[in-house]
Amino acid sequence: MTALENVLVGHALRDSEGGSSARIFGTPRVRREEREAHDERARALALFGLAGRRRRARENLSYGDQRRLEVARALADGAEAAAARRADARG
Repeated sequence: MTALENVLVGHALRDSEGGSSARIFGTPRVRREEREAHDERARALALFGLAGRRRRARENLSYGDQRRLEVARALADGAEAAAARRADARG
């Protein structure tokens, strides 16, 4: 699994608002959500200096880069959770 795929896991595990059928058929909303998630995760990698290593397999990263990858993933997952909470609060 690449560094980028690693930070995308959190997004892939949650269902979109449209549910699993929307994911299967790739509705415009799902495609937009996936594009936004990809961009957000790529920014998280860049923030920790991993943008140039996003296509490397996690196990091929140095120990320090693996730790930074874990933090980037946690940050990206936390940002998504915070955004979901804001959306829920708006109704």
